[in-house]
Order: sequence, then structure tokens, then C-alpha cells
Amino acid sequence: ETNGLPVRVEQTISESVAHLVPVGLTMRVRMPIASSSISPFISGTLSYEMLFLENRGMQQSNDPVFASLEDRETFTGFGWQAAAGIDFSLSPTFGLIGELGWHRSSPRQEIELNGQPVDLKIDLDGPFLRGGLRIFM
Repeated sequence: ETNGLPVRVEQTISESVAHLVPVGLTMRVRMPIASSSISPFISGTLSYEMLFLENRGMQQSNDPVFASLEDRETFTGFGWQAAAGIDFSLSPTFGLIGELGWHRSSPRQEIELNGQPVDLKIDLDGPFLRGGLRIFM
């Protein structure tokens, strides 16, 4: 206690920040409903993905793989997404969009550990929910 206040000491041993940048091509098939402002759709995306990882404190790790990582690492690879959603038109030039889908990707990088090549892979598989605005210009 300090001045009658409970004080707890914490120490961060390691942390990381990751940024995923997918560059790809999306195909969306709309199924318009006659006399309705709602259009369901399905979509698919193929992409080349780059994961930029910033490590802080990993070099003090007892794990030899974590200890060998640099402060900044880049993992790359191909991925895909499949989704279904709804496009709700509020006007001919403006609308709302929502979709639910699955993302599959495993960017990787090869490092050398104790003189041997090691393939590091980051599993980015999982569901996603996306919403947004659609604006035609």
C-alpha cells in the first residue's frame, strides 16, 4: 500500500501489433427482388495478403522461435473469403450493406533457427461480419 491506497505492480513482458493488408479481387452476384429496395447477394474474394507484425519484448522470451523474431516481421500468402449479404437501397445513389462470411488465410514466413529453415504460419481463418455504406458516383 502507498498512502493508504492499494498499489499493484504489473510488467508487460511482450506485446505485438498486427496489420493485415489484403490486395485482391472480389466478385459479387446480386439477386434483385422485383419492386424491392433489398437485394441479397453472394460474394467471393481471392487475395494476396500481407501481415505486418511489430513485436515488443519478444527477444527476452525463453521460446527460441519468439526470441529469433525481429522487431518487425512481414508474413505473406494467398487467402480467400466467401460471404452472403443484403444490399438495402435508400436511393439510386446511396445504400446500406451488410454481410456475413468466412475468411481463410495463413500468411507465412521462413526463418532460420539453429541453422535449420523453419516455416512460420499465422492462422487467420474465421468468420467475419461487415457493414457499410454504398455510394454510387
